[in-house]
Amino acid sequence: MHPADLEEFYKVLESIASSLEKLNQNISALVGVQSQIVAQLAQIKGGVLAQAEPPKPSEDQEKHMISKYKGTCILCGKRIQVGDPIIYSKDKGARHEHCPP
Repeated sequence: MHPADLEEFYKVLESIASSLEKLNQNISALVGVQSQIVAQLAQIKGGVLAQAEPPKPSEDQEKHMISKYKGTCILCGKRIQVGDPIIYSKDKGARHEHCPP
């Protein structure tokens, strides 16, 4: 290979190396931006899901329902009949809906 050709060849290689270095820097910057976007989307998604989903009832949360069984009110001690509107708690039991807590 002629020395002038080698000189031109090295200039092209240097140009390619410089371009690859710039490309690598751009890719690194894009990866950083992508990571930030993913983190922001996760925060948005978490916030939206948290707002969209109704709270799940806890075990001790009182539930309004119609009695399916006979029983005794935990507050007034009177009988609860099948079909009576009641407030039920798994931890406390059942009470008449009209009995104050």
